[in-house]
Amino acid sequence: MTSADDETRQRAEARLITRWRQLEPDLIEDGIVEPKCYFAVSKKVLFLLKEPNDAGGGYWDMRPWIRDGARWQSWNNITRWTQVILSHPQPFEWGALEFVDEEDRKNTLRNIAIVNVKKAPGGGAAIRRDILAAAKQNAALIREQIALAAPDIVILCGDPLEKVYENIYGEINCEWIMGPHNRRVMKGEKSPDVISFYHPARGSKKERCEQLADLLTALSN
Repeated sequence: MTSADDETRQRAEARLITRWRQLEPDLIEDGIVEPKCYFAVSKKVLFLLKEPNDAGGGYWDMRPWIRDGARWQSWNNITRWTQVILSHPQPFEWGALEFVDEEDRKNTLRNIAIVNVKKAPGGGAAIRRDILAAAKQNAALIREQIALAAPDIVILCGDPLEKVYENIYGEINCEWIMGPHNRRVMKGEKSPDVISFYHPARGSKKERCEQLADLLTALSN
């Protein structure tokens, strides 16, 4: 990406956030964490999440916070999953992923994009009906934000994001295939590959990495 392209994208993102604030005034900004890193890696990875956990807060940009290492809850697993994706098809070494520290998060998370469906702050547990309502309200904006990031692969992080993705793009356009571990995937042609996966705070750390590697292999076959 040239500097001119990057400036054009940044202006488009700023206009998008301005429009989004009309719907969610207290929104927490997200998106490409560090553009120069994101567009340089072998696979552009976008994680679709439900909402930011900041009850009673809002009005800030989470991208600098992620560049500074975020926190271990959820973000350690997103760090592991990102490394599995970027190294695939090479098998990952669990010994290199088991222990994640702040420096690992800083070095890895700058390579990804994060999009929350509901950008207004939520609490520790997202309310399903609120996420589905936000997906309906924000569908065109979410599509635009994802298009600006132009990901190669989208990871849907937990229930109900598979349904959310269908609401955003239209169920008729979502041709799911049942992959390993009873998880659904979608092979993109002119669109990104999609994996319907788990919330990063759920499940065994090693098992989730193994499952993700299997799903990536299924998509590549």
